Amino acid sequence: MIGSSLLIATGTVLLGMGFVGVAATTQFALLVASSAVIGLGQGLSGPMLNALIYEYAPSHEAGEAMGLRTLINNMMHGVSTGFST
Repeated sequence: MIGSSLLIATGTVLLGMGFVGVAATTQFALLVASSAVIGLGQGLSGPMLNALIYEYAPSHEAGEAMGLRTLINNMMHGVSTGFST
């Protein structure tokens, strides 16, 4: 069985590679490929991060922790898009 830390680390590396690819490319095919790598990275790390938040956050603060994670995640997508334009 694959551990959560390995999935999170792999997903984070893929996210980084995807965002660098989006920012660096001028070709449509590479943009699509980089976007797919971002999706794969998010698919690997996102669910594991959610599970860890629910596992380690106090039960009365789990919703607040998930909201904060979602806020930061969405803000970083906007920031990375700004860098690529």
